[in-house]
Amino acid sequence: MYSDICDIKDKFLDLAYDNKSKFNKLDIYRPTKKSNLAAIILVHGGAWLRGDKSETLIHSPIINFVNSDFVAVSINFRLSSEATFPAAIEDVKTAIRFIRKNSTSFGIDEEKIALLGYSVGANMVSLVGATNDSSKFRNDTLSDISDKIKAVISLFGPYDFLKIKDQFHSLDISPFAPNPIEYALKFVENDVEKLINELNPISFLDKNCPPFYVSHGTSDNVVPISQSIELVNKIYEVSNSDVEFHPIIGAKHLDPKFFTPTYMDKMIKFLKRHLLV
Repeated sequence: MYSDICDIKDKFLDLAYDNKSKFNKLDIYRPTKKSNLAAIILVHGGAWLRGDKSETLIHSPIINFVNSDFVAVSINFRLSSEATFPAAIEDVKTAIRFIRKNSTSFGIDEEKIALLGYSVGANMVSLVGATNDSSKFRNDTLSDISDKIKAVISLFGPYDFLKIKDQFHSLDISPFAPNPIEYALKFVENDVEKLINELNPISFLDKNCPPFYVSHGTSDNVVPISQSIELVNKIYEVSNSDVEFHPIIGAKHLDPKFFTPTYMDKMIKFLKRHLLV
């Protein structure tokens, strides 16, 4: 139906979900004239330093989600050059609460909210899932509203930073970029050891985590696929939550293959199974 997100007529752009920064904005794309829909909130990557809610990589999933009768919400968050950890993850949780508070206005069922993130965005949506509906990483904005979500789609993200270097070595892959933890540490002021532990979703996963869809490319030389394998194994270990793992042979970091029809179909089926019940 839609060839580009610009063709989606029912949308709200640059809505402020908080007043802490000019980056506290989100875009909402809706199926026309429909209500009480499930929503998927998309969180971009960019090593906490860059990225935007309208970048090209997320156009395809937005279009596919809207065509499948989901409301797609793409968010920005405070970057590390402006605010140190945990500002970005706090912003993601605030955006969830904003959507829940205004769900009727946007035609969203407040009980049917999921997250999708890629790269560093995957780290953040996994942290939300791992701390689901707890006070962890919750700031003072709309703090009386739940930020619980029903499912997580996490694509080629870092989940256990201290192991990345050794994992690349085990896979015999030369990293394209420095360990992502170096980007995180560049603008932090608090204790490094504590920060590393708090950046790792596996530090918080427990029996209350929601269902996870995890995917990673076997040729990723930015974040090794071993990170996703470890995340999936940890979810199996600590919970009975449904978890799907979809390794993509030959795919690299930020590869468009993750949003081809084959994998979009898998994601949409996963969301329907866990949200439309």
